[in-house]
Amino acid sequence: MLTMTADIPLGHHSDGSVAMLNLTEAAPLFITHPDKNQWRALIATVGASLGNRSDIRWLLCMDNKTLEAWTPQNNNPASRDTFITDEPGSGTLNGRKQLVKAMMKAFRHRPAPKKAGRPAIYICIIEDIWDLIRKCERPDAQKLVRMLQDQQTSALKVIAGSSSGHRSLFPELLLPRDQSTRSRSAIEQPTDKPGCPGTELILGTEGLIFRSTPGGHHWEKWYAPSAWTSVSETSTHKAPHNGSTSSPAGEISQIQATALEVSLPENARMFTLDI
Repeated sequence: MLTMTADIPLGHHSDGSVAMLNLTEAAPLFITHPDKNQWRALIATVGASLGNRSDIRWLLCMDNKTLEAWTPQNNNPASRDTFITDEPGSGTLNGRKQLVKAMMKAFRHRPAPKKAGRPAIYICIIEDIWDLIRKCERPDAQKLVRMLQDQQTSALKVIAGSSSGHRSLFPELLLPRDQSTRSRSAIEQPTDKPGCPGTELILGTEGLIFRSTPGGHHWEKWYAPSAWTSVSETSTHKAPHNGSTSSPAGEISQIQATALEVSLPENARMFTLDI
């Protein structure tokens, strides 16, 4: 079986080493972001890392500004299909039904070396997974859920974005329903069970990335690139180079951090660490 290498650098560990994420192992990858600017900075990183790979075909469901952030990293328009969410009809995929159809075609393929012009892997980036599911017709929405639940043996790998208010819904997409009752109430609750597919990343406003299983509670913490936080719409002051160490449950006082910064020499950098 072919082992794909689709590594994305997403920041640094606490010792300064680069934090890499293998997309083929992590998919489906859910990204919870505080604002569109951090999301676009991440998409630009994905494009810079993998955008020119000849063995990857891209399915992009995003608005024009996000496409602009991704496009400079990829100079081969023939390698991608696009659905423009803020200007439907302007992309190469003129409707959500066409997007789902293209995803299903990729989903049915199995990872394999490039043959007869077929890519070895398809990467689908969906800017707002909940908006897409909500606006799709019911049969297409059901197909989307199925593709998210079973990507391990498929050539299709999904990166799905979401605002923070919808984070708790991810496990409901991934955990199986009770087939005997087929009831919506039969969905299992969020858990750290190893059987829950996918990876979740939360982009913090203080320069951190938190990684877990969808709905999980055991977190790995990375330091995001400083460029990501410098463009954040929610930042009230310039972010530290490697960020502070707030968690999804709470944040370090910005007033306290600012006071400490004032007392430092101009050429010093402050790193606030958990103990």
